[in-house]
Amino acid sequence: HWASKQLNVMVDYGILQADENGLLHPDEALTIGDWMTIILNSLQPGEDDYAATPLELERGFEDTAEEDSYGEALSFFDNQGWLDGTASAEMDLNQTLTRDQLALILMQMLNYDKLSAFLDKDYDISSLKDAASIKNKGAAALAIKLGLLTASKGKFRPDTPVTKAQASVVLLRVVNIQDKLDFSLI
Repeated sequence: HWASKQLNVMVDYGILQADENGLLHPDEALTIGDWMTIILNSLQPGEDDYAATPLELERGFEDTAEEDSYGEALSFFDNQGWLDGTASAEMDLNQTLTRDQLALILMQMLNYDKLSAFLDKDYDISSLKDAASIKNKGAAALAIKLGLLTASKGKFRPDTPVTKAQASVVLLRVVNIQDKLDFSLI
């Protein structure tokens, strides 16, 4: 696989696990909840500090039940302050994660979401062929400038689902730039 090196790192550290047949399915699209779980596993490997419990009503996640497979990761993200005011009860953790959403989540995680708002009209984004379809232009621009996400053939492809392999590459890119960021995740 083109991302076998990154996938092996993710498996070695227990961030990704193979299924019951020993298969990883690297080209499988992730959900928003899957991404949150990957981040939880990478930052809190084997920790049970964020037990899956219903979150406060004012956060808009009152339907998150203990049996929800993403409850622990959602609690972790909420406790980190990575869910901004736009998060609501309509947030579907089972929704497929797109590149556009990933850019926004990355900027929230790095505490650059306010800064990215200033890059909505950035030339690097506005010059892309699919700029009109990018909802989070500033986040996409900053993700590109930080080298976390890339444009290809003049397109960002904002609605393209993010796969396990792509998420592995992005997460390791975040790790590699930690010493250059204002805020360290790890």
